[in-house]
Amino acid sequence: MSNEKLTQEEELQRNEMIRCNRLVANCQLITCSIISVTYILEFVRGAHSLPYILIVLALALITPIAQQIILKANPASTAIAHLLSIGYGAFYTFILLTATNNLVFVYVLPMFIVVLVYNDWKFIMKVAFACVGVNIVQIIVFLANGTYTMAENSVAIEIQLLVMVMISIYMTFVARLMQKNSDIRVDVIAEQSRKTEKTMALTLDVSNKMAENITTVGGKMLELNDAANTTKESMGEVNAGATDTAEAVQRQITLTGNIQTRVDEVQEGTDLILSSVQNAEQAVREGSQNINALVSQVEDSISSGKEVTRQLGELQANMERISSVVDMIGSIAQQTTMLSLNASIEAARAGESGKGFAVVATEMTKMADETGQATSQIASMLDEFSSTITNVVKVTTDMIDKIDAQHASTEAAAKSFESIAESSGSIANASSELRTGVMNLAEANKEIVDSISTISSSTCSSCVNRYCS
Repeated sequence: MSNEKLTQEEELQRNEMIRCNRLVANCQLITCSIISVTYILEFVRGAHSLPYILIVLALALITPIAQQIILKANPASTAIAHLLSIGYGAFYTFILLTATNNLVFVYVLPMFIVVLVYNDWKFIMKVAFACVGVNIVQIIVFLANGTYTMAENSVAIEIQLLVMVMISIYMTFVARLMQKNSDIRVDVIAEQSRKTEKTMALTLDVSNKMAENITTVGGKMLELNDAANTTKESMGEVNAGATDTAEAVQRQITLTGNIQTRVDEVQEGTDLILSSVQNAEQAVREGSQNINALVSQVEDSISSGKEVTRQLGELQANMERISSVVDMIGSIAQQTTMLSLNASIEAARAGESGKGFAVVATEMTKMADETGQATSQIASMLDEFSSTITNVVKVTTDMIDKIDAQHASTEAAAKSFESIAESSGSIANASSELRTGVMNLAEANKEIVDSISTISSSTCSSCVNRYCS
């Protein structure tokens, strides 16, 4: 049974790893594809060179393609997680160190959420703080080559570092708490399962002993019936003649003594049966308590899963509100572009006196265009983030459905224990009645012994008188 249980646990772990690998591989493929499309659009606009775009596409797509190949060959392979951390890490590091936009660091946030499905806090901590290190290196390099300046980009640098450090710390704590809660639930369920198996084994052993004792009682009752028939025949011989009565009575006394011995043995057997039944009832009660505790644990797991789903729903609602703010910023950028265009026209009309204002209007137009591009990228990433949250909610819902199925099975086991308890009670009552009957039989046999002794004395006196006469 233990080997079969181990096989079932290994199969459950394999299926869980397959689901996690598929979700991670698909999410990484979607994320890398979207980022690749944005870089291709920038290449079309002339923002990047062809060799640079080819390197970006290679780093973005090689890892997802390798993951899809591994999924077909061995969907439960741990290489999927390693490819996520190494492949996407290399891609993220390259675009972060070569980007000119200070918002590129958010490209790692969708993968932060996806990696939580592995429920391995040490792995998640390594990935998170590796990303923090890459961001620190990017800031140092950009400050060194003049891309960033403390005068203009100090606020952006502070926000970037603060966001990455806070997310890394929170992800590590959340992952460790989730793993600890999962381990506690698994240990409780395993302990309850071991107690249930022990109780079932004890119940089976007691049942076997009961069956053996009942068979023994049946055999002894047959012997008792044979002895009673012999007694009846002996009494007939007593009535046949006074001469043979003494010998028959003597034989009857011996047989009655044997009957008493057998009755005592039957009484001991019934006592053993009654004791075994009482032990079985105690074991069944303990098993029922264990099953009820297991039902309570499963209900707690269902409640925790529903709470996680609710919090993810709130997170998705917050993302929608952020998306609306980004849309508003894009609208403001468009209005700023129109205003700067009008200012350029007015500056042109002013001639020489409006040249300085025209330069300012041109810079405002560039800033508005860059702001519009940044808001478009943020909106795309928010959509991807929302899709990832939806997938996580689906996985959580599937987990709750499976826990519900386990809850139904546990309740069925509890009902089975109630039926066993009722059957054990019936057997106990029957054993008590059997013991009472055996005791009554012993008393009746004792009365027969006394009567035979009286008959024997009378018969002996009759024989002496007859001999003397």
